Amino acid sequence: MYSLLFKIFLFFLFGSFTAQAQFCLGSSLKSDCSCSTVALPRKIWILEINTGQSMLVGGFANGVYATERSGKLNSVKPNYVRVGAMIFLTQKLGLKADFSFDNIETKNKLTSWDSQYYRLSLRGCSDVSKVFGVKEILNDFGILANAGFVFSHFNSSHYSTNEFDLGFVYGITPYYRINNALAVNLDFNFQKTYKKHLNWDGSMADKNENLFGAIDSVSLGFLIYL
Repeated sequence: MYSLLFKIFLFFLFGSFTAQAQFCLGSSLKSDCSCSTVALPRKIWILEINTGQSMLVGGFANGVYATERSGKLNSVKPNYVRVGAMIFLTQKLGLKADFSFDNIETKNKLTSWDSQYYRLSLRGCSDVSKVFGVKEILNDFGILANAGFVFSHFNSSHYSTNEFDLGFVYGITPYYRINNALAVNLDFNFQKTYKKHLNWDGSMADKNENLFGAIDSVSLGFLIYL
């Protein structure tokens, strides 16, 4: 399921860049039509503020799961916050940087632990609703897509362990434009972390399974247009 979502996302992201390139090439061949990327009067800056819940997908110690019936990892409880900024170099394509924090914990009769996860990511982003020409149909609704690399720091309070990791992250963000300065969004974020030697509870991972970790998040927030 995880790999299927990843393939679908890559299809949309690749299609966004391909459609933009074809549009510009076609426009440059016409003397009376200029590419929209050149006609844009200014670059668009967008600030984002989101909060929601992160969900662990892979990287568990034996006996530790994300769906413990008696635990809290599978309950609806905000444990994730993200702030970031985007700059759209054209009306459809841009760059994004963000910082996020996850407080990961579980408490029950069998185990009790908490960990903190700090993430800094750099991504390319696209407004796919504009790229595929459906913005006029959607009106004030839109869809942003992004993908890039993430640098993270993991800290376990229970085991007093920590480590730095690198990974790949991508996301889909439907949004609704309230006015020219503000929009609300629902963000779906997917991250795969590589060279991860610690489990999410902070214990040392098994040697055969210590190079992979995955964490997803769902959040609500605002987009502020500058």
